Amino acid sequence: MKKIFLSITYFSLTLAYFGQYCSNGGPSSTFDSNVESVFLQGSNSTSINYIGCPGVTGVENQSTLTVDLIADSSYVIDVQFGTCGGNYNSAGEVWIDWNQNTIFESTESIGTWSGTPPTPLSNFTFTVPSIAFSGITGIRVMQYEGGSLPLDPCASFIWGSVVDFSANISGGYTPTCPAPPIQFMAAINVTASDATLQWVPAGVETEWSVEYGLTGFAQGNGTSSLEVITNVPITGLSPITAYDFYVQAICGPGDTSLWSGPYSFITPCAALTPPQLEDFSAGFPPNTCWEVAGDGDPGTGPSNFGFSNWYSDGFGNVGTSGAVGINLYTTGKNEWILTPQYDLSTGGPYQIEFDFGIFTWPTTSPGTLGSDDRVEVLISRDGGATWSGLANYNNNYITAPGGNHEIIPLPNDTGIVQFAIWASEGTVDDPEDNDAMIDNFEILDIPSCPQPLYINAFNISPDSATLSWSVFGSDTSWVTYLTPTGVSPDTSYLTLALNDTVTFSGLSSNTYYDFYVQGICGVGDTSSLTGPFTFVTSCLPISAPYFQDFDNTTAPYFDQCWTSLNNTGNSFANIQTTDNTFDPIRSTPNSIRFYNSGGNIGELYFISPMLVDLDSTKRIRFHLNNNGFSTSDLIVGTMSDPNDATTFTLYETVFNASFNNGWQEIIVSFDGYNGSDNYIALGHGLNNTYDYIFLDDFHYENIPSCVKPSNLTASNITSNNADISWVAGGNETLWQIQWGTIGFNPGTGNLDTTSNLAYSLSGLNSSMGYDFYVRSICGIGDTSYWQGPLSFNTLIQGPLGVSCISGGNAGLIFIDDLEQQGGWTGNFGSGSFASTGMWNVNSGSTGSFGTGPDFSHSGNSYFYYETSGINPTSGSIVSPLIDLSTATDEAELSFWIHAYGAEIGTLNLGIGTSPTGPFTTVFSTSGEIQTSNIDPYQNVGINLSNYLGQQIYLEFDYTSGNSYTGDIAIDLIEVTSCISCPSPLPSSLSVNSISADSVNLSWQGSPTQNSWLVYLVPDTSNLANTTPILVVNDTVNLAVNPNLNYSVYINGICSAGDTSILTGPVSFSTPCVSFVSFPYIEEFNIWPPNCWDLSGGTQTCVHYNGTSAEASFWSWTSGEFAYMTSPVFDVSNMVSPELLFDWSHQYNSFYPNDALEVLVSNDGGVTWNQIWYKTSTDLESNDGASTGSPGSFVNSGRITLSPYGNSIQIRFNFLSGYGPDCFIDNVEIKEAPQNDVGVVVANLPTASTGCEVDSSLVTATIFNFGYLSQTGFNVQYSLNGTPTVETVFDTIQPGDSLLFTFAFPVDLTQDGSYSFDFTTNLPNDDDNSNDAYGSTLNYENYYTPIAPTVTDDTVCVNAFSPNGQSATLTASGPLGVDFDWFDTAGNFIGTGDTIYTDTINTTTSLYAAYQELAPGNMGPANNTFGGGGYYNFFTDGLLFDVYNDLTIDSVTIYPSDTGTIGIIIQSVLGSTVYNGTYTINAPINTVSGHKVPIGVNIPAGLSYGMYISAISPGTLSLYRNTTNASYPYDYGNVASITSASTGSTAFYFFFYNWDISTISCYSHMQEAVVYVDNCTNITNNTALEFSISPNPNNGTFEIEMPILYENTTLEILDLSGKIIFSEKLSQKKQRLDIDNISRGVYLISVYQNGNAKTEKLIIK
Repeated sequence: MKKIFLSITYFSLTLAYFGQYCSNGGPSSTFDSNVESVFLQGSNSTSINYIGCPGVTGVENQSTLTVDLIADSSYVIDVQFGTCGGNYNSAGEVWIDWNQNTIFESTESIGTWSGTPPTPLSNFTFTVPSIAFSGITGIRVMQYEGGSLPLDPCASFIWGSVVDFSANISGGYTPTCPAPPIQFMAAINVTASDATLQWVPAGVETEWSVEYGLTGFAQGNGTSSLEVITNVPITGLSPITAYDFYVQAICGPGDTSLWSGPYSFITPCAALTPPQLEDFSAGFPPNTCWEVAGDGDPGTGPSNFGFSNWYSDGFGNVGTSGAVGINLYTTGKNEWILTPQYDLSTGGPYQIEFDFGIFTWPTTSPGTLGSDDRVEVLISRDGGATWSGLANYNNNYITAPGGNHEIIPLPNDTGIVQFAIWASEGTVDDPEDNDAMIDNFEILDIPSCPQPLYINAFNISPDSATLSWSVFGSDTSWVTYLTPTGVSPDTSYLTLALNDTVTFSGLSSNTYYDFYVQGICGVGDTSSLTGPFTFVTSCLPISAPYFQDFDNTTAPYFDQCWTSLNNTGNSFANIQTTDNTFDPIRSTPNSIRFYNSGGNIGELYFISPMLVDLDSTKRIRFHLNNNGFSTSDLIVGTMSDPNDATTFTLYETVFNASFNNGWQEIIVSFDGYNGSDNYIALGHGLNNTYDYIFLDDFHYENIPSCVKPSNLTASNITSNNADISWVAGGNETLWQIQWGTIGFNPGTGNLDTTSNLAYSLSGLNSSMGYDFYVRSICGIGDTSYWQGPLSFNTLIQGPLGVSCISGGNAGLIFIDDLEQQGGWTGNFGSGSFASTGMWNVNSGSTGSFGTGPDFSHSGNSYFYYETSGINPTSGSIVSPLIDLSTATDEAELSFWIHAYGAEIGTLNLGIGTSPTGPFTTVFSTSGEIQTSNIDPYQNVGINLSNYLGQQIYLEFDYTSGNSYTGDIAIDLIEVTSCISCPSPLPSSLSVNSISADSVNLSWQGSPTQNSWLVYLVPDTSNLANTTPILVVNDTVNLAVNPNLNYSVYINGICSAGDTSILTGPVSFSTPCVSFVSFPYIEEFNIWPPNCWDLSGGTQTCVHYNGTSAEASFWSWTSGEFAYMTSPVFDVSNMVSPELLFDWSHQYNSFYPNDALEVLVSNDGGVTWNQIWYKTSTDLESNDGASTGSPGSFVNSGRITLSPYGNSIQIRFNFLSGYGPDCFIDNVEIKEAPQNDVGVVVANLPTASTGCEVDSSLVTATIFNFGYLSQTGFNVQYSLNGTPTVETVFDTIQPGDSLLFTFAFPVDLTQDGSYSFDFTTNLPNDDDNSNDAYGSTLNYENYYTPIAPTVTDDTVCVNAFSPNGQSATLTASGPLGVDFDWFDTAGNFIGTGDTIYTDTINTTTSLYAAYQELAPGNMGPANNTFGGGGYYNFFTDGLLFDVYNDLTIDSVTIYPSDTGTIGIIIQSVLGSTVYNGTYTINAPINTVSGHKVPIGVNIPAGLSYGMYISAISPGTLSLYRNTTNASYPYDYGNVASITSASTGSTAFYFFFYNWDISTISCYSHMQEAVVYVDNCTNITNNTALEFSISPNPNNGTFEIEMPILYENTTLEILDLSGKIIFSEKLSQKKQRLDIDNISRGVYLISVYQNGNAKTEKLIIK
């Protein structure tokens, strides 16, 4: 094929060649990260000069840009990795395909890059290999946003770019025999034991060498063959095993190609024989025979194996497990489930059955797939090479409530097959958000009477439908049922059908029905019931009156009789129902939402059902809401064809101003209509882009004879009066009105009639909400609907003050600044975060856009009602007791209110005499009062004179609006009355002349006061702990300290025992000067922190929850930063100042460039020196932090400030990489300890773990952390808990270290484990946290078994055997072991219980030893090292290497609760070595953990992984350590836990104290001696001979004698001479079975006619 290409034009060759490179990957978006430029100067004045941006999706083919390269020459390629939009962390790589196999291999990478643009130009120098193939080849440049090096050159991702160029290589390798192209190598018809290897010729060759073996095998060690065909079947493979194969072309004698390959494939599980059921109760995938894949389509087959968006879930969104689901919402998913293979060669024919359904996320309601979303069931009959469709479920598929049961017959299938379920979101981003779900996948025999299948409904009309089905058996009649959807079939719905088609009539229009059918094959032989099959009848034209509230469907779907038309050209524009809690909904659960996205041209219509009576006597009535943001109008018109926008005729425009204040009723009367159209269309006005319009409660009706008034408005509203006006509905002249406090029930209010189009209300209460209704009176008994309610609030009346006519003075008797919940009761939220639908204590903003205040009215906090979530909701709170029992004359309540938001509901203030009510409403307001977050609070005054002499409670009762923009707040509640000693007026309390050491305070007291108590409270204390200062003037100068915030309270004294309540607080801050008092700590309890500077960055830190400082990285863009600069610290009187602080941050691998830097300045902030820095994985506190909240915080460690002078400042620099927020707290500057030493390094130089461990010296390196020199203190190590203590007599200077060697070495020669812990014992050590060495040193002298038992032997050296004889030696020991034999030099000479030597003629010693399975432990013994916590994200685990086979017997876990976990062990290739489950039962042991049995043998191999594969319930967590892991955790030369799967060397995940079994060390050697004797006194008895066969044996053998006499007996003796068996022989050849004889060497003696002969009997 290549030879043909070479004869075509250069351009065509390049395009054809590049067509073979992987081209399905690359980015799906043109935004953000992108290769901005590429320049490569080649030879022969050729070059590539490429400019990127704007971005291109997929692989950008620039292969016509070609550069000449010469073998063995060097070049430089310049690549600018950058962006066409935002700057985000990316990785880049460049490849050149040197061997022209159209695969960019890792060895062909010529340069890599990573970083966040903008970065400098990358210059990659490369040399063309001398073996590079001559000719045209490919160059690929990739930038992958969020990727990790090394990159996959065929990867698919969202942001980045992939660009291909060409290189023309000369002077390289030109093969005379081209290699078969690797891209056309394949393995087909793959089963558990067989496969067919396939390739295509590269030229005209007709012979090939083929070699295959286990993945990773070294060529030359595989299975080889010479082939003359290109489809080679191979057999004898193992299930679930990875294989490689290579192929080499043979073009002639001595002329072969390079090897092509490897091509890798994995054999599946062994085929299963039906019947088989998988119910997914064990999770998903349920076992290793089920696979998933994350890409590919039915034409190409699956790819990206091992990853998929299918997940374990509850079928129909009921529960969270037991079925399999996938969410189909946006675009891009092409997800596979691959079943095991099934062997259909015997039995059958078969069918597959399964439960299936489409459900609206995340509900149990049936859904409908998007326009090009689909789920297919596929079958492969050739080992997965190709796939054929069995069933296709698309947007025509109807799911019955609870799901459907699907059956697919396979009448003609036999042999090995495999099934797949493929789900795709298509390319259209539809609004439908669905879960597709599968359960109970089963393959079984087609029954004798198969179920009818493939039900279809057609000829559907408003009152009839025809149903048909397919028949797969001998059934000729059928029982059918047609029921309303959700109704179970019974005889009342039965119809007998004699054909496979049935028609039903008399149905209701626009109604869902369920159909069932059952086949009758013979008497007593019926099929299972098929169904329900759900369909809906079509719509009848409608006539007035008609009402639709759009609540009869599940969002986002609306009633099928309505249609929508989108001609805006924007696919995101839509009309759909919404039940979103953030959208306005008038009647739950749904409203209609118009959204034009970016479209502002064309049409976006919502079209009614067909109308049969549209004329000038009709009108429509509905409610509109623009949610307070949108500015587009709604247009109303008629249409003759709902599918043709050109038939639209505009009738009326409903302007946005008429529905921009919550839900507004709109009436459009068609009294001027004279057309003939049959549809009403409501259209989005498209005045602006991204506008929403909401519609609900639509009426189509006759224009009433008495039309209700319209344009109901309120004007001239005062505290006690309001004027109401309206527009007549028709010609009426009389109207009835009614009004009452807001929310009253119509019919219970104040009634009146009027002949005017206006009505004046008087005598209203101030600060009160009212509802007003009006209706037309057109004649006797002819009235209109009520118009209303019109809700309005009388003007809020502020406090008027109290008049003390009986004497006394006005003063506060109750005050609550709402800084905390205190004595308030009711619907309060709890915890650190606001509770939705409840009252909360808050400081700062409420956190919702477009609602709530940004601050308190006074103090730091206020109460507010949070309306995020489901609305409307209601909640009330009740105050502590307010005592008016001694109040006289008058009393008045004052509080402050903030009501900003489009959906502010109704707040009622009631007063009662019991905390449980009843409460009388004295204040009511509805709708917003403020118009922005920063508007000031409104002061409300309520006269309480009716409650004098009583004890009362206040109830604030709030009912929210229909959306989240309804946060309402209250603050500072005060009650004033006439008391004998009034408080100083709060408004008169003034702070004057503030300096660093003094302040002047003044106030206005009452005439009866002659002295006052002044409380001056610094922010380092509180009111309860402050001693008041008695003063006799209403002004005073007081001493203060710098750098502090103060609060001032005043208590008036009228006479002895007669004092006022406190007035205040008034707050002030003293100027900032250098801090000289230490230790200094900033806990960030107030904001901004005192004397700190928050300016200088591109962003500003904020206060988190009143407790810490927060840098909102998640909200900032990448590259933004914020400073927090401390005040100046004068440390001249400190010996060794140091800095400590707490920090918290969650590392996010997608945004890894967040950083926190700490700097110090000693020149007033002119220059700064870095003293602490963390970024990437180091900036992970592992304390439970999230994107928007801290965890429990971790400490920075001690940071010395001694090198930086006497006057210093600290700066925290928060650098955003667009990752999670970063937090700091508890910034502390203090004196470093005087006396502080600790062990920093410990060592046993000659200690090791293994079989031959010797003694070792013990050393410890001791560091002096303090600022005093140290000597004469103790240092110790503990060996397995037993201490050895010695004294250090050398002097260690501050900041210096000492290597200390203990006096005596430690003996490690005994079998066992040795754990060493080191610490210092310095008297008066100021910091004991660093005394001990941070890690335990662990060594092990592996188990050495006891020596075996052996038997010696004697051989004869004499005239008969002058060269000696062969000896027989035996060994015995524990059951199941093998004995190895060694000579005196230690050379291995053989294995076995018995060894037969060569001829020996001198006394010789041999040695026997054995190995047995020995228990051991690997990994940390428990979880008590370092920091850590419980963790619920189980993609992480541990990696480990196995150098010699071992068995993992168990591991220990530390769970948070009871439940079930799955543990999986996988090889580096992803194959599963172990997959098991473990149930955690109570009680939970958090100290010693739970030992999980494993019991799996692990063969030698690298990079195994142990992970959690499943967990139930989902809240179950397991403990993992986040600091102080000490990799590698070695078990000698047997195995090693090398790292966390994340690559972290600090984390340790889940699995502790591994119990393992390994082959032990050799036992102690046992000597066996072969003695030499001349045997001169032994007479050979030839008269008695016998033979033993077999020998050795297992206790069953035959003894044969040439001559047998009557008195011949046999005895068997052990080596001690004890007779263990005796029998008289009766046959020359006699079989003996000796039970329960142990293996070893025995003596067998035969006695006959006074003669005896003895031989050895060896039992194995």
